[in-house]
Amino acid sequence: SQIGLDINPGIAKLNATHERLIFTKLPEKMTRSKGMKRRLLYLTDEWFWRNVLAERVLLFSGNGCAMCSNAKHLSLLDGSAQSRLFDHVDYVGSPWRSFWGAGGDGSLSYRNRTAMLDAIRHHPNDKLETDGSYFIKTLRDLNQKLGRDVYRIATKEQTQMFAGLDNFDEESGPPMVISGTAPNLGHESRELLLAMCPEIKVIFPALHNPSCFG
Repeated sequence: SQIGLDINPGIAKLNATHERLIFTKLPEKMTRSKGMKRRLLYLTDEWFWRNVLAERVLLFSGNGCAMCSNAKHLSLLDGSAQSRLFDHVDYVGSPWRSFWGAGGDGSLSYRNRTAMLDAIRHHPNDKLETDGSYFIKTLRDLNQKLGRDVYRIATKEQTQMFAGLDNFDEESGPPMVISGTAPNLGHESRELLLAMCPEIKVIFPALHNPSCFG
């Protein structure tokens, strides 16, 4: 297809040289019915989640994503990401204003595959909502019908711990995951972020200004 491996030499090279990477082509019926401009709707299609190999899934957009090894509250290195967050949520995204901050934006998120399938089978996305809003509404509805919080949606505080930069400073440290160009940070804060989380230089070699991509 003209939207996949054939136009991305970097991914094509990884596909050819790394046996652990598995690429799954989306069915033509899905791409035709939903179109490229509404590709986030793919995430609310049952086929997508049935064909995801892992039970726990990290999703990120074309803005890229970096795991910050110097995150003070969550880390994959010492297991705190698992014990303090991932073991306690079925959906956590980056901070947003919807739903009073609960859940988070789905474009950068960590999810439970089974919970996504349960939501879709309970109530398909017939209103064509964005995937984050759809899943949070549907998981809440399932919890209400069950009479208890079986499906664990992240709190506002958990979304900040996961990927929040609103209160970033040297004392609090960066979040575990960073995506995008951090346009709301001032120059000094952005330079501090680059110093504390050098991993984002893989995405943006120089980021003294949100419009600077190196």
